[in-house]
Amino acid sequence: MKTVALAAAIGLAATALAAAVAASGGAAITVFEWSLYERWLRAPELRGPAPVIVVRDAASESRFGISYGMRARAIFCFARAIR
Repeated sequence: MKTVALAAAIGLAATALAAAVAASGGAAITVFEWSLYERWLRAPELRGPAPVIVVRDAASESRFGISYGMRARAIFCFARAIR
């Protein structure tokens, strides 16, 4: 019986505290909630290198050819050059 009474008292105190905080200011609560979200719930950022976009044009096709093997070779050479 003591455990139930203690749990009820803690629940009542927590509810009263939450109601008091909610009544005191809405903007402060929003800032607090977003800080918790950003700190613990948001997915971590990827820390890899930036993606590189390779675009084909007429000049690159005349230089490297149109076949897939030549394109793969050009991308491989480009990747080695930026390391």
